[in-house]
Amino acid sequence: MLASSHLSKRETSGELDKSDVVGEKIEVDTRNLVQMMTQGRGTNYGDKKILIFAIVGVGGIGKTTLAQNIFNNNIIQQEFTKKIWLSVNQEFDKVELLRRTIAEAGGDHQAARNTNTKGALERILKEVLNGHKTLLVMDDVWNYEAWECVLKTPLVNVLACSSRVVVTTRDIRVARGMMAEEPYHHVKKLEPEVAWSLLKNQVRVIFKCSLL
Repeated sequence: MLASSHLSKRETSGELDKSDVVGEKIEVDTRNLVQMMTQGRGTNYGDKKILIFAIVGVGGIGKTTLAQNIFNNNIIQQEFTKKIWLSVNQEFDKVELLRRTIAEAGGDHQAARNTNTKGALERILKEVLNGHKTLLVMDDVWNYEAWECVLKTPLVNVLACSSRVVVTTRDIRVARGMMAEEPYHHVKKLEPEVAWSLLKNQVRVIFKCSLL
């Protein structure tokens, strides 16, 4: 139980540790997903088009690393004017999630901190992202309400067409609840040689850090 609680509260960021990126498969998956994300189709939310992609798999299998690789891809960097990374986790507070979204979008962090109502924070977020073609990554989502009940309403009417959402989750029901495009991308177990290469890379990093 303690281990599960610890994992549900882990924080991630959009920063990519290159030592975690090994094997050809993650590069192929990245290219394929980037290509799909930059196509001109979308899921209608009102009069805007937002395409939602889901990366699904068990804990620790590499969903976050794949999402980070996509987030830092050169094509993605050029395609979107706003890029937001949110580490959502199992236990999230709606107001705090809005505040963190504002901060990651480059909004007035101090104004958000001084605002305690959901409605006021939604207005700030709308102002920050209005008209921007935006990529939102929601990492480690356990409950689709993080999108449906918190972020969807303030975003769908202000984001530019062809904005994208990427969600990583262990639960396929989250992907369904967010109306993600099918088929979902399932991250599978690493091949033995790739897993061994990843382990060696991580050992090298730990060794270098110990020498500093």
